[in-house]
Amino acid sequence: MYDETEIKLRVSEQTMNDLRRHPLIIARLCGDWTGGVIYNQYYDSVDRRLNDARVALRMRRDGDQCIQTLKTRGQSVAGLSVRTEWDWYYDAPQLDLSVLDAACWPAQLNDLDKTRLLPVFTTDFSRSRARLLWDYRGQPVEVEVALDQGKVVAGSREEVICEVELEIRQGPVEALLELACDLAAELPLMPCDISKSERGYRLFDAASYELKPALPDWTPITRVDCVMADAGWYLLGYIQRLAEQYRFARDPALLRDLSVQLLQLRAFFLLFDRIISRHSVEGLLPPLVRLTDALQSGDDPALFDARVADPQWGQLFLNLAAWLHREDWKAGRTSVANGQGSLTFGGWLRDSEPAAGANIADSQHLLQQWLRRTAGI
Repeated sequence: MYDETEIKLRVSEQTMNDLRRHPLIIARLCGDWTGGVIYNQYYDSVDRRLNDARVALRMRRDGDQCIQTLKTRGQSVAGLSVRTEWDWYYDAPQLDLSVLDAACWPAQLNDLDKTRLLPVFTTDFSRSRARLLWDYRGQPVEVEVALDQGKVVAGSREEVICEVELEIRQGPVEALLELACDLAAELPLMPCDISKSERGYRLFDAASYELKPALPDWTPITRVDCVMADAGWYLLGYIQRLAEQYRFARDPALLRDLSVQLLQLRAFFLLFDRIISRHSVEGLLPPLVRLTDALQSGDDPALFDARVADPQWGQLFLNLAAWLHREDWKAGRTSVANGQGSLTFGGWLRDSEPAAGANIADSQHLLQQWLRRTAGI
């Protein structure tokens, strides 16, 4: 068992080729690129019990090696995911049910007859791998880059796979985020919060892809800094999931919801303005405002596609993820702001009033309502 920490990025075939030649990749490359075709068969019960339990079971054939994997869905925000997985290695692609015991098997599936598990979909793709090595603030870092091209097939339905995975093998997560941000500064990289297994299930049922992240667990005595960070991660995750689902389903309601959540994110920065270092958001707010304004003008899919193809999309959301992960809002803030951040949420929120200004003020009010309900205030 181990935790897999990676950033998944949706790309075009041209961007994938450009990544191979990017100076940052070339400078940190250790050894040569290797590759081959990977075949994956996923299993579940007829009524999709494993998916309901938020686990995926697959048998992978990678060259002469067969690997059975049980993987949790874990958490994924702005392409950065942490998932727990168990791997077993075999000489033939035959499921070994004996290893699916209490150490890894969810308790809610104890009544499931494992002998009735069936093949449900495949994710076959060519993968090119490379190891990157460098030092990050005195710490050695190793990252595996994987370029995947192929498709998910579920019965008569299929979806193209064209994505980059950056997996941290050694070193801090900050180094992984910094690498993704640096690459996104020049290339259109869309953070992708959907796994290959979730894509397979989505081909059966578009609604199976969960749009909303898990709600934060707050109380009126939770510190304001903690609430702000959790709310930021929630909004960032929700926006990325809406964007991913709209890209797949083209439902205009999803694009409208995406626009609303972008306004909520702008309201988030205004609502927590008293505890945020002004300097830390100078590079974040202008592109957020431009993106929000651009997507307010209607339900035009071409407009969305143009925004996603612009490198500024990936730059914005990867930089936001790094800002939250590093807690950059605390960097260089005043003693007054430090004091505000350490207050209890209940008392702080009662003293907060939305700033004036069109639909942003409305979004601030809605955001306040959501924060109050979540904290039980």
